[in-house]
Amino acid sequence: MSTLDQPNLANIMKLMVRTSLAIKPGENVLILAGTEEELEIATFLYAETKSVGAEAAITIIDPRKNVHHEPPPFVAESMRRADVVIAVAYTLFYTKAKEEALSAGARFAQMGGEGKKDLVNLNFAERDIELCVDRARRLADRVTRSSTVEVTSERGTQLTLSLRDRKGVQLLPFCREPGSFCCLPDYTEVACAVVEGSAEGILVCDGTILAPPRFERVVDEPVTFRIRHGKIEDISGAKEAVDIEAILSQAGPKGRLLGEFGMGATHNPRKLRGARGDMSSLGTIHMGFGKNDMLGGKIDARSHMDFMVREPTLKLDEIVLIEGGRFVLEE
Repeated sequence: MSTLDQPNLANIMKLMVRTSLAIKPGENVLILAGTEEELEIATFLYAETKSVGAEAAITIIDPRKNVHHEPPPFVAESMRRADVVIAVAYTLFYTKAKEEALSAGARFAQMGGEGKKDLVNLNFAERDIELCVDRARRLADRVTRSSTVEVTSERGTQLTLSLRDRKGVQLLPFCREPGSFCCLPDYTEVACAVVEGSAEGILVCDGTILAPPRFERVVDEPVTFRIRHGKIEDISGAKEAVDIEAILSQAGPKGRLLGEFGMGATHNPRKLRGARGDMSSLGTIHMGFGKNDMLGGKIDARSHMDFMVREPTLKLDEIVLIEGGRFVLEE
């Protein structure tokens, strides 16, 4: 079935190519795919990229094993030589190859794990991008000006941590300047490196888990983390708790350190799918354990794991931003 038979899919492709990435005639675009479904999406992107007069190529790589699985050297070289890299393949976001491509001036876009069905049903337009960008900028400014974070939830989360002298980082659904990056098609998040060792309390994950290698799912039952001096001391809950403990045992001691505070900033409602895009949902927060030096922190762990709280109450310096999963800060 062609894009002409699926008008919304065609519109989403146009939004990504023409608005989010602003691809121009003559630019060199590299599209990376791994699975059969990723290749199908890459083909639609290829067609739209060619329609604006750009040079495009699709490269198929083996499915990535984890978030730090580097692409083959010749692919990394192609990434450095491209004007735009679109990774439909499972995440290359944390790789050295991505950082080198940015340093060489490429624009890098990571797809958020959407399948074709998700894209066909996605209700997202240029005006939504504008709203997400405005919200993310305001939230990032608020995070940068804040020192203390308090998160609670009816499920039992009761966690405090410090962001003092740390900067809020925006992940937006567009990148138009050389050396910039984004997550497509609608991913918007504000994240910040937690002051190492500052987190104290209980975190109850009742939403999506993202952990290597490709351990991505919505939990069947809540998973509880007891955190002291910024480090996981105990994990309890359903089967996922056993799996997470096994992953942490492979990650090393740094993998247990709370390194990231993140909040979703995309107002577009979607059912949780157990994928990266879930973390962008407005009214949710997530905590990342392990690597945070990409956000300006000091943890250079081999792994990074994200755990979502679905209906939190969030306070920054005693100011309520989210109340029971409802975003309330509109300043």
